[in-house]
Amino acid sequence: MFRRYAAIVLRATTAEQAKTLVPFPEESAGYFLKCREIDDDFTNGRYVYKSRFLDARTNRLPMPHSRTWAKTLGAVVGLSMSDTEADGLADALGAVYAYEAFLWHMTVKGTFRPDGKKNKGDWMDMNQLFYLADPLVEVVTAESRMRTRCLASLQSSRVVMLKELMNREGLVL
Repeated sequence: MFRRYAAIVLRATTAEQAKTLVPFPEESAGYFLKCREIDDDFTNGRYVYKSRFLDARTNRLPMPHSRTWAKTLGAVVGLSMSDTEADGLADALGAVYAYEAFLWHMTVKGTFRPDGKKNKGDWMDMNQLFYLADPLVEVVTAESRMRTRCLASLQSSRVVMLKELMNREGLVL
């Protein structure tokens, strides 16, 4: 199954292609690429981020400190955190913060357009990094920019290139 899905995903060069190439076998009960839910989440998330990033570019705002960033993130889901709790969340989401800081800097510099159509994958990549809050998780990707953009985080070593995983595990497609 891994070989089949890896081969399909590797053929896709866009999220749209992945949606049409990846079949939903009966036994999966729809658990592979839950596209509608993902698209809805990204549409909502992109609206919030787009507003913040455009404000950052227009007003030349610095990226918020990690504690402030974590408290803001918590507030989105109705959490009020102490400084210690916010610092813990920021540490757990270090790769997400580093990736967002990278995009923030590029936005302020004018080389990243949060309202552009070419960056849909960037938002998906950044959101996958939330899984790294669990220290046992690795994110496997063929997108090298994903790891590069979160290098400021200790978690970046757990963003594993697909070829690295295949070599490490002795897998062949």
